[in-house]
Parts: sequence; structure tokens; C-alpha cells
Amino acid sequence: MAVLLSDLNRRKKKWLVFVKVLSIWNNPPKHPNDQTTMILVDETGQRIDATVPTIAIKRNFPRELREGQWYLLSEFDVIPPSLPERNSDHFYQINCNRNTEVDPVRPISQSDFFNCVDFFSINNASEEDKQYVVDVCGVVVSVSPVGKLLEGGSDIDSRYVTFTLKDTIGHYLNCVAKGNFCEEFVRKYSRRISDVDYHNEPIMIVLRFWRISLFQGKPCLITGVGCPRIFFDPNFHDINRHKFMKCYTQGNGEFTPSDDDDVFMEEVDSN
Repeated sequence: MAVLLSDLNRRKKKWLVFVKVLSIWNNPPKHPNDQTTMILVDETGQRIDATVPTIAIKRNFPRELREGQWYLLSEFDVIPPSLPERNSDHFYQINCNRNTEVDPVRPISQSDFFNCVDFFSINNASEEDKQYVVDVCGVVVSVSPVGKLLEGGSDIDSRYVTFTLKDTIGHYLNCVAKGNFCEEFVRKYSRRISDVDYHNEPIMIVLRFWRISLFQGKPCLITGVGCPRIFFDPNFHDINRHKFMKCYTQGNGEFTPSDDDDVFMEEVDSN
């Protein structure tokens, strides 16, 4: 009989759970000793971190796991959290083994299971709040030139872009996309503002699985490893984009992007 993620414990060995893949990365692993990592969620919205060691993938683990798909997961291990950076607040972590079975099933729920946190809470977050990833929704009001971290590795890994979001009640939030996520943000933002149908209207953005942190001494949301996602003008089951933009326009007045939003220039930063 299937259980909820909140029922998992280390006393029992055989489990059966229905889960939705919210985020999956490093799939398949690029290195022999590496592992695939996922954020899973059940029908109640409880999230849990899950890992798939290479030995499990080589056996019979499906390679075509997709974000947004529901699966029936069985024959896995329940272990203490082992990731360097946790993504969920679940007391345990799922670790797949060579006997783990993953079967696609029909959706148990249509929900996107957002964990949206308001900008005020992020700007005043405690250390405990910074342990897990969160989601936000806002309008892009400024974008910095692309910068370069002095301690970065490769050229791509050292690049970052900062941008500011504004919510429907006038609060601001600083965000920092680093490495490949910097490249992704710049590409999507540039494509959006250069579209022939774009006429300076507000650009709504949804950030999923970002971390609360500090950058240059100020509170921000920042990309971590693997799981962050960036959506421009998205349509989600759980977010009414038309209603959000109506509330934003009524609460903040008209929005005009800065003519100085040159996201292709670079500047070196020591952070």
C-alpha cells in the first residue's frame, strides 16, 4: 500500500510512494562516482530530496525521468540527509538502489506545488530559512551588467548577473544567477526584450528552487547547484498570470524598463 512522504522512516525497509519529479539534474551522471539528484513531492505538497547513485542507474533505473511527471517509486532506501546542500525540509532522504523500481503513473494532482515565499520574509530571513530552496514570483525591474567572480573556476562558472524583482505590493528582491544559470537568464531576458511583439510591458518571472543568501552583504535569492529553474511570463496551474499582472499594475503603476539594461557588458567583482 502506498504511503505519504511524511510516513517514511528508517524502521521499515519496503516502501511504496507516489511522487512527482519537481526538479532533476545530473541525469545521467557525467562522472562514474557521481549521482543523479531530484526534488520529489507527494500529493500533500511534502518535498523530499532523492539521490540515484550510478550503480542504480546501470541496473534498471529509467533514464528518461521527466520533470512534472508522476511516478510510483518502490524498493528504495530511507537515509539521513546526505547532500552538501539540502533542498527540502524533510527529515529523511530517499536513496535509490539497484532494486529500486520507478513506474510512470497518471497524475495524482494537477498542482505545481509551489513553495512561494514573500519578498519581505526573504529580505529578513533567519539562518534556518536559508537551509532549503524556495520559489518566488515577481516582475523584473532592473538587470545589471554581467559580472565575473574572481574566485570562479571556468569562464562560464565565474560569470553572474544580478537583477531586481518587484512584487504586487511594492517590495523589492535582489536575485543573483551564477554560472550556467547566468547564461540562461541572459539568453531568455534578451530574447524577451528583443521580441518584435515586446512593447515595454512588465515582464513576469517565476524562480523555482533558489536559495536565500547574501550577496555583497545584502539579502538575495541566489542559484545553487542543479535544481534552480527560471520561467519568463509562465503559465502554471497554480499561478494565475493574468490576475498577478493585474494586481501588479494596479499596485505599482506603469512599468518602463531602463534603457541601460545592457546585460552583455562584463565587470569584475571580488564576491
